[in-house]
Amino acid sequence: MPPLSNQELKALTAKLLLKAQRFRSWKGIPPPEDLVQEVLLDLYSGRRTLTGDGSLFEECSGILWDNVRAHYRLWKRRGIPASIDDPDNEALTDTLGVFDETIDDEMDRHTFCQKAAARVKDIALLASMVALLCQDPFLKSQELADRLGVDVNDIYNASRRLRRHLRSLKKT
Repeated sequence: MPPLSNQELKALTAKLLLKAQRFRSWKGIPPPEDLVQEVLLDLYSGRRTLTGDGSLFEECSGILWDNVRAHYRLWKRRGIPASIDDPDNEALTDTLGVFDETIDDEMDRHTFCQKAAARVKDIALLASMVALLCQDPFLKSQELADRLGVDVNDIYNASRRLRRHLRSLKKT
């Protein structure tokens, strides 16, 4: 991690804390302050390194998301199922970013999944992706590819098409 002045570190921490607020009510996820601390600890301890592909905030956001996903999976493995019908479960995003971009406060996950399934029902790969992501929104692209028996590049391409279809749900 590049050396940061106190002011730069405070600004980065404030931005990450705002981003981490979205995970406040998710089951199995630590408080936002702890999430931000984990990101900074990962960077300063050398457990994670910056790739230089994006801004410092973008890369830290990616680390934040990785940590959230790890906490969620750990929570899920402990035998506490995350139901898509559970209104308290706001774990609504997937690693493709599809659900994160399209679900808002007015539309809960169950309703969104129903509308998404109806929207892409005639496109086999997209319909299968929606079904799996509604069951487990934290599936990685490679995991989707493995479960569906397709190449991961097909998942990447399909995720772009899926985003376009799902963004239109917000307009309806």
